[in-house]
Amino acid sequence: MITPKGLRHLHASFLINELNVNPLVVQKRLGYSDIQITLGVYAHLYPTIDSEIANQMNGKIKIQTSGNSLLNNWNGNQYINRSNESNLEDEK
Repeated sequence: MITPKGLRHLHASFLINELNVNPLVVQKRLGYSDIQITLGVYAHLYPTIDSEIANQMNGKIKIQTSGNSLLNNWNGNQYINRSNESNLEDEK
C-alpha cells in the first residue's frame, strides 16, 4: 500500500524524471513555500541537467576566429585598439 507521502514523492519524481519539469513547477504543484525546500528534497533527481543543457547548446554558439594576426607570433582571437595601432607599427 502506498502512503499519501509516498504518492506525493512518486508524483514529484515522475514530473522530474519522466517529464523533465522545471523545479519551480514542482514547487508550486507540491505547495512548498520555498524553492530551497523543493531542491533540498529532489535535487538528486536532476543529475544530468548539466549534460542536457550542454547538448542543447551544442552548435548554437558560433565562434569566428581571426584569419590573420596584426601582432607578431600570435595565433588567436585578439582585440586590437585601433588608437594604439601606430604603436604596434613602431614596435615592428
